[in-house]
Amino acid sequence: MSEKTPNIEKITARKASDPKAPEQKATGAKKKLDPKKKKWLIAGIALLLVAAVAVTAVVLHKRRGGGDGEDMGVEVVTVSEQDMSQSISVTGKVASSKTMTVTSDLAAKVKTLNVELGDHVKKGDVLLTFDISDINEQIKTLEKQTSDAEKAKAREKAKLQRALDQAVADGNEAVKDAAAEADKAYQVWAKTAADPEAEAEEVDAAKEAYYAAEKAVNAAAKEGNAAVAAAQEAIEDAEYASSDDDNDTAKELAKLYRQRNNATVKAEQDGIVTQLNTSVGSTPEGALMRIEDDTALTIQVGVKTKDIVRLEKGMRAELTTDAYPDKTFSGTVTKVVNFTSSDAGMAGGENGDTGDGYRANITIDEGDGLLLGMGVKVKIFLQEGEEAMAVPYDSIFEEDGTSYVYRAVPDEKDPETATFEKVRVNPGEPGDYYTSVASEELSVGDLVVSLPDMVTEGETGAFFVSDGENFTEEETE
Repeated sequence: MSEKTPNIEKITARKASDPKAPEQKATGAKKKLDPKKKKWLIAGIALLLVAAVAVTAVVLHKRRGGGDGEDMGVEVVTVSEQDMSQSISVTGKVASSKTMTVTSDLAAKVKTLNVELGDHVKKGDVLLTFDISDINEQIKTLEKQTSDAEKAKAREKAKLQRALDQAVADGNEAVKDAAAEADKAYQVWAKTAADPEAEAEEVDAAKEAYYAAEKAVNAAAKEGNAAVAAAQEAIEDAEYASSDDDNDTAKELAKLYRQRNNATVKAEQDGIVTQLNTSVGSTPEGALMRIEDDTALTIQVGVKTKDIVRLEKGMRAELTTDAYPDKTFSGTVTKVVNFTSSDAGMAGGENGDTGDGYRANITIDEGDGLLLGMGVKVKIFLQEGEEAMAVPYDSIFEEDGTSYVYRAVPDEKDPETATFEKVRVNPGEPGDYYTSVASEELSVGDLVVSLPDMVTEGETGAFFVSDGENFTEEETE
């Protein structure tokens, strides 16, 4: 800044002493456009002294000097057709939207490994096999144990069935014998009761003997039923115990059979092996490898707070990368994460801009040539616009409610000098840096002053054409 101080004093002094500079009235003073229609301004220019100094610095920067401090004049830009779309710019890294982690619950050593890191695989390709010799031995042992157990179970069941049959037979025999004794007692009682010479005491004794015999029948039946029930319960208990053992063995065998069937690990999708966590001879735990589909590409980007409220699913995106400087890829916003978290911030940091913790996912429509992990610049179109005649925002100023720009008309005899004349314009929709204008006096190809505060109506002076070469991305936000 110190190199340009003499030029600053020179320009200030010339403008202060210029007799052609009319004294503007308060009502006719130049007025910039409504701040709502501008992308960047230094707020409070007319209110704060510090801001005024800053504006002076900007103006003098635009009215720049050469390498030796020479004044090159007023900066102008060429009126041109511009895309009036509104967009935001973010960065990110290419990732896969279809990622598969290959896992196995098999506690065995890797026998063969058919892939290396970075290999392309197809769905169904054999990735690796496990050594299942130990598993086969376990299966053989359990199958033999099952066979022996089945034989022992059959012998035990036959034994218990014989006990049940014997209990039934014994019970029936006991009841039969008791019933025969009761029948005899009844005949004695009946005979005694029919004998006229029998004493009453004899008749009563015969009757009591019969009743006792009937009780013996009931007791024999009860005892026989109890013995049968106990034998039946023994059979059921043995079946339950055998069933539990069978279930445990069956479950273990089913597990071993499944592990044997899973000893050959195949790819479940096409893609690139981007992570490999095992080797031949190792006994892996958890994830074996990761496969990412490099034809289904996406980008996760961080989004700033001021932009997230305008971002919507379905918006168009354009992608560029240093690897292909002359090529533009297309994409679509497929997800908007409109909340913040610590995880969101970390994820954004890994893939590109962290923004303010907000994120968006962009699916790449056609990504031939893009590689996983490749850094890209993303332009998301918040509002689509058409080509229209346009000038930079800051070229437009207002006087008495009417919008104008200063047009630079080069002198025919001295092409490096121009006369600056005020031209009325009707501003339209704003874009990222330019705003569209309609005017009967202004045409595409005309030159307009970048910062109207630098000149006055009818002033003549040197100029240089910039055409936006000095505007950075920060200046357009």
